[in-house]
Amino acid sequence: MNYQKDSGYVYFFDITESKVVMQRFRDTRPIILNLSLDNYEDVYDSLDDEIASRLDATIVATLTDWAKKNSIYLKKN
Repeated sequence: MNYQKDSGYVYFFDITESKVVMQRFRDTRPIILNLSLDNYEDVYDSLDDEIASRLDATIVATLTDWAKKNSIYLKKN
């Protein structure tokens, strides 16, 4: 809506398409997530090597499955 004080006219504009485009833009912007597991090293160091490896593999597999289901690129550092 645009109101012209001097003339007293009120203008209405259909901005539906631009709002849809803006929402689509917001929905497709990339997001970066840095995931840090608290006390991971303390737990990892206290475990037997075999169990620690399985724990690590389970965590990576769980995160990888979640990323695939949600079309997310996942990179482990």
